[in-house]
Amino acid sequence: PYTRHRDIVTISGQLPRGPDGLMTGCLGAGLPIDQGVAAARLCAISVLAVLGDAVGGDFDRVLSCVQITGFVRSSAGFAEHSTVINGASD
Repeated sequence: PYTRHRDIVTISGQLPRGPDGLMTGCLGAGLPIDQGVAAARLCAISVLAVLGDAVGGDFDRVLSCVQITGFVRSSAGFAEHSTVINGASD
């Protein structure tokens, strides 16, 4: 789920898996925005779990985050991508 090159850890893409399994749907086509925000949050939690494994549980070793990329499945008219992705950073 991750690779390390010197002091850089790259974490593979994470899917929104919760207690009920994988969250699916399309924002703007039946899936409410709060569910998209919750999915982004789950992805961020997964990233932190993988990062914890990569650093042996010692988050003090993490100095910065270089990049986070988020993808949102949505209908053509959906325009709240930033709101959804903020679910990861919030």
